[in-house]
Amino acid sequence: IFDVDNTLAKCNIVDFYLFIKKKELSPLLWWFYMFLFAFRVPILIFVDFISRDLFNRWFVNRKFRRFRYEELETYAEQFFEEFLSKRMIASTHDLIFQLKANGIPVVLLSTNFDLIVKQFGKYFDIPYTCLRIMRNDKGIMIDFSSLENFKENEVKKYSKRCIGVGDSKYDIPILNHVEYPF
Repeated sequence: IFDVDNTLAKCNIVDFYLFIKKKELSPLLWWFYMFLFAFRVPILIFVDFISRDLFNRWFVNRKFRRFRYEELETYAEQFFEEFLSKRMIASTHDLIFQLKANGIPVVLLSTNFDLIVKQFGKYFDIPYTCLRIMRNDKGIMIDFSSLENFKENEVKKYSKRCIGVGDSKYDIPILNHVEYPF
């Protein structure tokens, strides 16, 4: 059971948002936007430190809600090809293929939303569990209703006799559940 962000690739949801903004803006406006965005980074880090739930509601839903699902799906495919595929962490990347070659089932478990995690699932040809995106008339809304204890609830669906690979305090429920935590 593998976490995705910063375990399989050096990335997070902010990287995806900035990737989209770079595609939307001219080069001059992009650098101006990044200059202004840099002032908000400490606030984003602080909000995420206080509460991942608050960060998701404050940043993620607000920044992505104007997009149609199909737009985000296209951006997610481009993001994976142009950015994530080059930021894979070699040790976990190779471990997934080694496990699969030995007939050991591998699953991705992430609190990231399905557009990004789906790209990893397709790349590795493995199943994944993540947060859903709900479509509405104005765009999309990420379903954070199950965010609290999401990983803990999902990992309990698997046998304790497995390997868990994570990188942050949010992966502790996975690592506490499995017999072989990394």
